[in-house]
Amino acid sequence: MAIAGKIQQGVGIDVSEYAIARASESADKAGLSNLEFNTYYIIQLGEAEDYRSRFDKVLMMDISEHSYDDTLLKFLNSAKSILKPGGSLILHTSNANYYLERMKARNFILKQF
Repeated sequence: MAIAGKIQQGVGIDVSEYAIARASESADKAGLSNLEFNTYYIIQLGEAEDYRSRFDKVLMMDISEHSYDDTLLKFLNSAKSILKPGGSLILHTSNANYYLERMKARNFILKQF
């Protein structure tokens, strides 16, 4: 949610309906109208026409360390298909000292389940 004030429009994607519902509720409570949240498996996302070449940036968080190489390659190809030409992919891998992990440890943001 912290990024909402720095972007025109953001789309949150997760395979978890629970996580998407929580994010939507938080955005609604904060009055953030420039964010939308959808449940997608990232490989399906790359096949969705309404997302093809739509994004300037794609941030993939906590995916690579949980994926086999062949699956990660599918994820990366999907991300490429939804990026605009010249767009950027930002890949985050967990690190216990990273600020997001410290926030999770203090229940400041939603922990993975």
